Amino acid sequence: ARAPCPSSLDREMARLTAVRVTILALVAAAVPLAAADHYAVLICGSHTYENYRHHADICHAYNLLIKHGMKADNIITFLYDDVADSPQNPYPGQLFNEPTADGTPGVDVYKDCVKDYTGAEVTAENVMNVLTGKAAAMKGVGTGRVLQSTATDNVLINFVDHGAVGLVAMPTGNYWYADQLQQTLATMKTQSMYKELAFYLESCESGSMFANLPDGVKVFATTAADASESSWGTYCPPQDMVDGKNLGTCLGDLYSVNWMQDAAANFTQTLEEQYTVVKAETTRSHVMQFGDQAGMGDDHLKQFLGGAGGDKALPEPRPTPLPRNSVLVDSRDASLASLRAQAAAGVPGAAERLTA
Repeated sequence: ARAPCPSSLDREMARLTAVRVTILALVAAAVPLAAADHYAVLICGSHTYENYRHHADICHAYNLLIKHGMKADNIITFLYDDVADSPQNPYPGQLFNEPTADGTPGVDVYKDCVKDYTGAEVTAENVMNVLTGKAAAMKGVGTGRVLQSTATDNVLINFVDHGAVGLVAMPTGNYWYADQLQQTLATMKTQSMYKELAFYLESCESGSMFANLPDGVKVFATTAADASESSWGTYCPPQDMVDGKNLGTCLGDLYSVNWMQDAAANFTQTLEEQYTVVKAETTRSHVMQFGDQAGMGDDHLKQFLGGAGGDKALPEPRPTPLPRNSVLVDSRDASLASLRAQAAAGVPGAAERLTA
């Protein structure tokens, strides 16, 4: 028996179906799936002018990320923000993370440094809420922004401050303890908030913060020191000179300055290659690494420190006029060194605070 001929209605329906399939295919091709992106949370956990170096470190990191293509909307910054406008600052409204010779203006890292949480908003609880995406908890606090990364995105965390075994300090409220930090990372992974995560941690005894890092969290962390030693400030008096003026404080931290200057000069290197360089250059403490060294060591810096669309910045030569290792100060003595330098320069009130 012969098959029945399709009716005119059947033929029209088939034609419309074919057209619809074609249109959907064209739309799908024109609108790709959401691309992986890069996010960062930058945390300065200190305050007062004697901790100038921490504020300069974090604002330097912010500028580094922006210069290499990360979107400002993808960066969240915690900064107490009482240093740039401190009456002790000879350059009001500016911060410098490295010195310059007399007659050479310094590179101001503060001008374009956007702050989300300042003053009493800089707490361990708020940091954990931001990292785990708790928008309701942050409503009405600072900008209220929380990390909105997904399982396809890479995340950078940079923390700079004082620390001790099993904790890092915050300017307000409780310390941030190692078990809380590690639980925060585990929660982020469980909530599919990143594909891979890089962590730079600057503090004394910072190696103690990752000693029991859970398996499978896809984290590559490096620290300024091991679990039983101080980290060190750099560009300290009398090398704290910017365009002919002494600032009376350390301008940076040795580990932080090393990894950022290295990243600016060698942005195409891997995480493992950078770790090797920074470990060799940080001569007063033992830079450590933790986490997924085998799985992430071959990842490139640009996968965490730049924009997802690729790096457009040119490499920067490493500063050479003033060696970072010549005037270093134990971080625990940095505040005292700063006060001594200010008192010697006749800064009002410094001598009184030094003898208090």
